[in-house]
Amino acid sequence: MASGFARRLGDDFSGYVLENEPLSRHTTIRIGGPARLLIEARDLHSLIEACEACREAGIPWVALGGGSNLLVSDAGFQGAVISLGDGFSKCTFDEQLGVFSVGAGLRLSQLVRQAAERGRTGPWAYLGQWAAQSE
Repeated sequence: MASGFARRLGDDFSGYVLENEPLSRHTTIRIGGPARLLIEARDLHSLIEACEACREAGIPWVALGGGSNLLVSDAGFQGAVISLGDGFSKCTFDEQLGVFSVGAGLRLSQLVRQAAERGRTGPWAYLGQWAAQSE
């Protein structure tokens, strides 16, 4: 199944496809049964390709960032889990605005380290700024 599905993704797909991959290997608390397919997309183009291929094949899918704050059933997921690869792990800090822009695949520990290096505290320090900017 995985090799057949991988062919749907095309030559310019950056990432990989695994079949019946235990999701416990991809969550921070190390629980969860197998996903029918685990697809890692390393960039936006590959993410779009993976989503379109799943839609065309009638395979339900969910996206997976860093795998924290996630509980997965021991029964697993009978669809595709699309994992966000290195291209989604960027973190930048705008000195002028005092805000971080963080990719969905960035590990929380990396954000905490970068914030600490800049003398920033936990996310509660940014909630007021975020609320003010989103109004």
